[in-house]
Amino acid sequence: MKKILIYPVDKAIFAVLDNIDLLKEIEIVGLVSPKGWGYCGQEVYVNGKKITITDQFEKLIKKSTDIWIVNSDNKLEFDKFILPMLEISVLRGVEVSIYREFDDDINNLVNTKFKKIIVQNVNSNNDISSYEGEIQIIDTPIILLLGLFENFNDFNVQLVIRKELLKRGYKVLQIGSKNESEIFGFESFPSFIKKHDIKESSKILMLNSYIVRKMKEQKPDVIVLGVPGEILPYSNKIHTDFGLTNFYVTKAISPDLTILGLPFEIYNLLDIQNIKKNVEGLLGLVVDYFYVSDKKIDPWETNTKGELETVTIDCDIFENFKEIEPISNLFWGFSLDVFYTLAQKAISQLEEYGKVEII
Repeated sequence: MKKILIYPVDKAIFAVLDNIDLLKEIEIVGLVSPKGWGYCGQEVYVNGKKITITDQFEKLIKKSTDIWIVNSDNKLEFDKFILPMLEISVLRGVEVSIYREFDDDINNLVNTKFKKIIVQNVNSNNDISSYEGEIQIIDTPIILLLGLFENFNDFNVQLVIRKELLKRGYKVLQIGSKNESEIFGFESFPSFIKKHDIKESSKILMLNSYIVRKMKEQKPDVIVLGVPGEILPYSNKIHTDFGLTNFYVTKAISPDLTILGLPFEIYNLLDIQNIKKNVEGLLGLVVDYFYVSDKKIDPWETNTKGELETVTIDCDIFENFKEIEPISNLFWGFSLDVFYTLAQKAISQLEEYGKVEII
């Protein structure tokens, strides 16, 4: 059994921990977080086992066979906080898997420095060398998951939908919005989408060809596609790619069911209708379901720092919102139970329409 140490830990990895029961033959033996992040001493339950988050990296690496270097909401300097941990791990013969996103220079450094050691760098995967010159028809039903802004496509929703589909006996081809998708045995979003030396029309064709190739290899009953990035920029100054990744996706494929993640606000029916109209007009698709994240945009910090900053809303606060106008296709995502209800309803809709069935 593999004994896993996870570093660096903050709230970004909690969705993985919540769904670790999808994996067999592993044990999480340590969760390590830098001191200044405020997570040390916090207790979390992982597959029924209580684990205390600590900063004791060198102590816990001695108990580990593997280490996962993961993404975090907090930023971390590579030379000071990541590279030394990689060197310690390699010296101890621990197998390293890198899921954290790095820029090209750091990826090249990692791949060069550790080329003689077994280091799995997910950032180097999922490229495609050839593709068709036209959009190919995909006749397998597709569930598409999007976020209105960056980091609002909740990874928990993607994993819960996977669980529900597998439980019902479906064979699933899944491409996730995060590199941590690879932990669960499905594809992370292909890296060529972010490359600046590939023209836009080629990215659309490449993505279509990539999905078709995977479909032919795996012969799934259903495809689940989680898209990173934003549909809308927060402002003219604060943005990631102005929705280009979502644009590429919706030109490469035609979804059968679409789920959209929203930042926390108090939405009424008119708000949802306006969001639905705007998103559908931009991307040329129908949004079937919405869920509200437990993250709220902090406008002061966002404008001060020049990048999207959020605060997490305590689930207990939701008890004060009993008077919210009920909206049948809107889910308030303050617990895994809510996500399971969303997943069950979405899958049942596909089944009802006869679009998904076990081959």
